[in-house]
Amino acid sequence: MTNLSQQAKDVCVIFNNNSGGDAAPNALALRDLLGIHWTGLGPQQMSLF
Repeated sequence: MTNLSQQAKDVCVIFNNNSGGDAAPNALALRDLLGIHWTGLGPQQMSLF
């Protein structure tokens, strides 16, 4: 079986923002789990976190 992480150039993850407003906290949790840091986000995007 081929390792998909070696084939993918980009990966996009979309969080459904339900009535509880869980999308931003879930995105931050995934960021922390993966040990990644976002750069170059616009000011409006940063206000989500």
